[in-house]
Amino acid sequence: MEHNAFNFSKAKFFWSSFQCVKGSWEAQKTHKGTEPVSTESQFRHRFGKNKSNTARPIVVNSITLRLILRRVKIMNIVRVTKSFNFETAHALYGYDGKCKNIHGHSYKLFVTIKGAPIQDASNPKFGMVIDFGDIKKIVKSEVIDLFDHTILLNVNSPHKELGESLAKEGHQVIFTEYQPSCENMLIDMVARLQPHFQGSAELQSIRLHETETSYAEWLAEDNQ
Repeated sequence: MEHNAFNFSKAKFFWSSFQCVKGSWEAQKTHKGTEPVSTESQFRHRFGKNKSNTARPIVVNSITLRLILRRVKIMNIVRVTKSFNFETAHALYGYDGKCKNIHGHSYKLFVTIKGAPIQDASNPKFGMVIDFGDIKKIVKSEVIDLFDHTILLNVNSPHKELGESLAKEGHQVIFTEYQPSCENMLIDMVARLQPHFQGSAELQSIRLHETETSYAEWLAEDNQ
């Protein structure tokens, strides 16, 4: 009789595999030398923790082991990040502090893409989730070239007149439909970038630093 010994620190791993084992125990029973798990209580007793609440060695027969491993998908998901720098000025109309005045920031943007490395050896991007150069091209055209060295002003505020005056003097002004806070700028950037990262390489997160110690962050998992 062939056995494989494993010491798992979390018995709940086996409990999550119970459905697989329970559904196949009849097949195991006919195999010489196996010891099927016939009831839920027996499974708990066999794979549960001891009274000292510490994990104990567990002997799993080869058939049960194979059934469990079939249910465990080995994940190769990787997150890759590229950073960018740009300079932008803005003013927050109605704000109760200095930022109601036009001022600028040296913004730092982190764009993270999630996916599995390409396994096709004939693909020129073999081994990559996505080419960093492709991330650069997209972010540069959709965000950096637009926002860099501009002034963001809320078009739905008296700052519209100020912006129009600055534009006449040759300044690059972007009128936004939102209050141009770090948070709202980030949401705008997500809307511009997300359509370009779909399928096998998805937009996972964007972090926008307004200063070295202050940033806003968007996560795909928070917006499902």
